[in-house]
Amino acid sequence: MAGGVGEAALILGLISIIIIVDETKKIYDAAHDKSGLPKVFREVHSRLPIVASILEEARRQNQSTQQFDTKIQPLLQSCEDDSKDLRTIFDKVISTDNVPSYERYSKAARAVKPGRTRKVESLMADILKNLQLLETHHLFKNVATAQELRSALGEMLKIEKEEPSLPDDPSTTIYSTGQGSNLNTGSGTQKIQQTFGAGPTWNVENYHAAQVVVTGLGGTGKTQLVLDFVENHKDDYDTVVWLNASSAKNLRSNFAVCCNELYLKQPAWSNSSSRIEDEPSVRAALQWSRRRREDQKWLVVLDNADDASQCPYDVVPKGVGGTLIITSREKASRLVDNKGETLEVDAMDLDEAMSLLFRSAGISEHKLRGSSLALPERIVEHLDRLPLAISLAGAAISDELLLDDDVEATLQKYFKDLEQHRDPLLKTDDSAGLSSYDKTIWTVWSSTFSAIEKLYPDVPAVQLLTFLTYADRSCIQHELFRLSAVEYSAQLSWEEVVIPQWLKDILAPEQTKDRVWDDHHYRETLKPLLRYGLVRSVNGPAGMKGITMHGLVRWRAQQQPDFVNYWAAYVGWMYLILRHDTLFTEDRPF
Repeated sequence: MAGGVGEAALILGLISIIIIVDETKKIYDAAHDKSGLPKVFREVHSRLPIVASILEEARRQNQSTQQFDTKIQPLLQSCEDDSKDLRTIFDKVISTDNVPSYERYSKAARAVKPGRTRKVESLMADILKNLQLLETHHLFKNVATAQELRSALGEMLKIEKEEPSLPDDPSTTIYSTGQGSNLNTGSGTQKIQQTFGAGPTWNVENYHAAQVVVTGLGGTGKTQLVLDFVENHKDDYDTVVWLNASSAKNLRSNFAVCCNELYLKQPAWSNSSSRIEDEPSVRAALQWSRRRREDQKWLVVLDNADDASQCPYDVVPKGVGGTLIITSREKASRLVDNKGETLEVDAMDLDEAMSLLFRSAGISEHKLRGSSLALPERIVEHLDRLPLAISLAGAAISDELLLDDDVEATLQKYFKDLEQHRDPLLKTDDSAGLSSYDKTIWTVWSSTFSAIEKLYPDVPAVQLLTFLTYADRSCIQHELFRLSAVEYSAQLSWEEVVIPQWLKDILAPEQTKDRVWDDHHYRETLKPLLRYGLVRSVNGPAGMKGITMHGLVRWRAQQQPDFVNYWAAYVGWMYLILRHDTLFTEDRPF
């Protein structure tokens, strides 16, 4: 774009951020007593002049620029948004009249973006990261602050990793009195309306709240969908509470803050029990929900309730005026009764996936026509249309566009990287901070594997999943296990068949009587994989039932450190199947 509007947009964007940074610095400088302030505020404050200096130098050098690249606009906007959040936290925490406190900081960090805790060191690190990306652009490359910027960013990242000012797995609580808050809804676009409808319409009996479980594979955008619903329907409720149920520690913290924000009087008894349901704050909050009248509508979201040992049934709010939404990777949630509804979230359809990729990358879809659309289609299909993977891919493509604004060439380069360097590309978290997700494909499914191994220690579910990645994932028929079990039971003395003990347990040769396979252990091993969405039941050719798995689940399982050791087991298993088919006669019926 030529000068004029483009130049004005660049300069005004820089000036806006400079003003916000300056205001944040003045808030800190005006505080009379900083003794109660977390020390990270001092660290962030000392880096504010660096940010202002970089932006001012960029503004001065580009005062008369004749070109403006719209591709840098998302980075400028991100800088401005993070700067505003930083200013808001400084303003809420630092007071010229009162000594600042950790509790005030914790509350302010959650209130800026409901659903996410915004630590000041993370905000400053994000600002510095964006400035570092902007430095690679030709409009900024003359700003001589690269070393100073790298040093400041390194220091912030060190604080973020080694001395975080708030817990790493933060609590996320939303409160509303009817008007609600402006929520960060993320990028999920699946049709949640089909289940939730236009608002709370469920019939409520006795003291039970209306219940909906949003379930699906990790990375399908469950939390973003619920945030979107809350944003659209927050005015239907008097009170909205968002609880991070990923761990008992987070849940305890959330309930304590909930009681504080709702001005609930907590019981004065001493709690010697380690059970979360016996916590005074939990009991006070549950009592509050039960006492609400039917016309006093409340909504509680239990987010990431994947582990019933961390979030037991007894902490679930109940009451005639309530609606409960639970997000969980576990399909059969133990937190709801049989009156609850379930919404299973799967991969996006092609149009949704393409739209998400364009938004995440900052690409205008109308600029791509005809054959050019084949590239983004191939990218989203390669990522199995999973929202998390697509959002991270879009953020990475957006970064590449800073170096080369040729959209088609950049898409081609990313797809080539995806084909040739998929492992490091999907493991890296370099783009996580630039998308609406704070996790990667690697971390989200690593936590799922860990949860399964913790909850089902005596079941070789992860081993079976890894083993099955050698098979055709479109339909792995249950019949194959039956055939191999029957053949193995007939040849127990075969030493040449390499079968590990966990697979022997599944085939259960000792329990296979008269060529009838006892598949109990096989079914019990499959259940966790089905429950967490890592595999799905399908009907194969000729109605043969089996399972299938998501392509990226297959990729993640293949990254297990002992993956290559499963090949011998797979060869032995296939040998049994082929031998059964080869030797089948009337004397050896199925």
